[in-house]
Amino acid sequence: MNWNLRKTLMPWLGSALTAVTLLAAGCADDHGDPLAEACGHFTAQGGVARTLGADATSAVDLPAAHERIDLTFVEAEFDSGSKGLGGHGAVAIDAAGDWAVLISEDTPVEVRGPNGAVLAPESTQTAPAACPAAVKVLTFELAVGKHAVRIGPSTASGAKLLIERLEHDEDAH
Repeated sequence: MNWNLRKTLMPWLGSALTAVTLLAAGCADDHGDPLAEACGHFTAQGGVARTLGADATSAVDLPAAHERIDLTFVEAEFDSGSKGLGGHGAVAIDAAGDWAVLISEDTPVEVRGPNGAVLAPESTQTAPAACPAAVKVLTFELAVGKHAVRIGPSTASGAKLLIERLEHDEDAH
């Protein structure tokens, strides 16, 4: 290889390898604290927009992979037959384990398992100071399968939501 070509190519190649390594690491910035990682995803720029369904039959699919969801609430039906702002969504869980649900509004969040049973959260807490955009964090033990998510009733017109697995395979990013 020509010396001039090597002098030109080597710094560029080193920079490219560094960039690829950082991109491949992706979310690996803080696997020691999975909630800190979830907060990073929650506060990141951009998000996927979804308008929730008015009832369980019109539930909209929600992502569960390191992506904040910017929700728009609709006039929705709730168990008591009452209506209010909120709505229905569904999330496909591909790995059983502990999952965090972060939300930017202080509004009820209900998760139903694949069998339709309401799941009680393992914990409900206010969001940590490092995650000021989130108001509360709920942790659920979720099985593999499609889960129904109902949010509301609320006085807000929308909320930011993140559904994030707290245990990660190192190869998942």
